Amino acid sequence: MARRRTAAIVAAMLVLGCVGLSLGGCAPSSAAVGDSMESSAMAHDGIDRSDVLMAFIGAETAATKSQDRQVLEYLQTKSMRTQYASSGHVTDAQAKAIEAAIASRSTMILLRCNATGNTTGCNFNDRVVAALRGARDDGIPTVLVSSSRQSTTLDPHLYAAQFVLQPRSDDTDSSKHERAGSYAMHRQQSIMSLEAASFIVMNDGEHAKTMYVSY
Repeated sequence: MARRRTAAIVAAMLVLGCVGLSLGGCAPSSAAVGDSMESSAMAHDGIDRSDVLMAFIGAETAATKSQDRQVLEYLQTKSMRTQYASSGHVTDAQAKAIEAAIASRSTMILLRCNATGNTTGCNFNDRVVAALRGARDDGIPTVLVSSSRQSTTLDPHLYAAQFVLQPRSDDTDSSKHERAGSYAMHRQQSIMSLEAASFIVMNDGEHAKTMYVSY
């Protein structure tokens, strides 16, 4: 009886360790961080807004820089602290920015798909992939960010979702999960706010691998 009680206490401590540390190395074994969609063994409130620290790794093109600024302004209005890094022309800038996000214990990484000028898909070099593995090992979810849906050869265990950015329309309530209408190619898509989508990923809630988000 005492042995079983001890085992139960140890198991409970391990669960508490994962919940308490949250972003401290409790990566799921068979899914991306933020994409396991598993019911938690213990109910908890998730990440507090005051604890949010987003790392947004942007792009070098004029078009994406403009959109990046709008996204940053949006996140600021939602009181979601965000550190921004542009890929620029620095060697391994993306990888270094990911490593900096790990060091600062970011709650989520937003990584621009075409930050290296790749317009045919969302793919990254080995240095970036290694940095993303480091983020996963530290329990930090990564979300790919694009202006249109992009294909990717990236290991799905290394990113929780792809956010396809949609400028906020007048009839879209950015504070709620709701159906906002049709997207290009005459397909009905569920569009939610970037704020809501980010909290779903950070709290490991159920979501699609590709999400259309307004800002």
